[in-house]
Amino acid sequence: SYVMPDSVTSISNAAFERTNLTEITVSNNVSEIVYYAFAESQNLQKVVLPDSLQTISEYAFAYCTNLQSAVIPDNVKTISHNAFSNCEKLTEVNIPNSLEYLGAEAFYRAGIKTAVIPAGVKNIAGSAFASSALEKLTLAEGVISVGPLAFASTNIKELKLPNSLQTV
Repeated sequence: SYVMPDSVTSISNAAFERTNLTEITVSNNVSEIVYYAFAESQNLQKVVLPDSLQTISEYAFAYCTNLQSAVIPDNVKTISHNAFSNCEKLTEVNIPNSLEYLGAEAFYRAGIKTAVIPAGVKNIAGSAFASSALEKLTLAEGVISVGPLAFASTNIKELKLPNSLQTV
């Protein structure tokens, strides 16, 4: 495991790509997990993200096939496309109320079973949860549209949609 020192304020693209780390705690001074930062780290099981985090960029944790735990802090506003795609063992993810943007294929083929999409997310991008293990989904009042294939090939058994929803 690795605890990133608080002196670290940014992470370079693909800095930890394909690492053998099993657990990482990101510095309290990092505001963005950048493109491919931890992607394809197949041994990574747990990541601890700081309260300072605002953005999880494209493919940040994609193909971390053994990632089981990722607590997304309350200040995160953006989860970009493919951020957690193909994280098949990632069964529980909290989606913070601060979230405003959920990108395409953000949780594609992820193990996530339950999701509550907060009101700040006006539009859910296409294929956001496609081919995931999703069984229970709640869209908060304020969500306006759902993109193509957003929940395609999932196991949704329980669905709650808001009156604000205009396009599915």
